[in-house]
Amino acid sequence: MEDKNTAKKSTAGKILGVVISVLLIAAAVFVILKTQTNLFDADAPTLSPSSTLSAADSQAVYSLEIFSADKLLYSGTIEIKAGESLLASMKAAVELAETDGFISSLCGVEQNSAAAGTENAWWVYTVNGVSAEVGAGDCYPSENDKIVFTLTQF
Repeated sequence: MEDKNTAKKSTAGKILGVVISVLLIAAAVFVILKTQTNLFDADAPTLSPSSTLSAADSQAVYSLEIFSADKLLYSGTIEIKAGESLLASMKAAVELAETDGFISSLCGVEQNSAAAGTENAWWVYTVNGVSAEVGAGDCYPSENDKIVFTLTQF
């Protein structure tokens, strides 16, 4: 009798192990696909310069808002030329500092600065409500996009 119970427990353990393995693999595949493509979000922002403005459109506009600690620092519309990055178009409109295409200071508020009281807080942004996965130097807004920068504590 004891051998049958041991065999049942062993079989149940093997089945549970297989189920957990399959779930972990499925989760890993989902994460990889989600980070590599926008297959799961039809409203995800376009981040490539080739699909922003047509040759007929020499300029477009997008809206920009900048927040620090729930305080609105900037709100307005920005003109963008065909093939111009978010970073390049923002330089003429707002005070900013950047390193390697990533914004480090906006409207005089520096990220991750003990002196500024922003230690472990970083500038992050969304395009049409979707978190960006590239620096502002590699993002190419389209007509009527809504860009929101927020100083976020991590």
